[in-house]
Amino acid sequence: MNTKNYFIIGGTGGIGKAMVEQLVQTATNEHASTGTHNSTNPNTGIRVFATYHKSVPDFEAENLYWIAMDICDEQSIKQAADTIKQQTTYIDWVINCAGLLHTKT
Repeated sequence: MNTKNYFIIGGTGGIGKAMVEQLVQTATNEHASTGTHNSTNPNTGIRVFATYHKSVPDFEAENLYWIAMDICDEQSIKQAADTIKQQTTYIDWVINCAGLLHTKT
């Protein structure tokens, strides 16, 4: 089985956080039911690369990589891409959950 790499932009907000949690849980359940997880072989299972901007992530998992990124800053985006390139050579899915909350003043 090959690793599926997910890149979630905005991984600490409502929908993004739910996506991260679901993917991490799916990977955990998959490993438990099939016995495919092998910590010495990074080419099995699911890896999740998720970005955060201001909100510090409040959970961790073995297959979850948090990356600081500001989608309005080109240099920040480049640094995030470089960080991912250190871990893998490809991304299977990109899920954009970044957004802005506008409040009335």
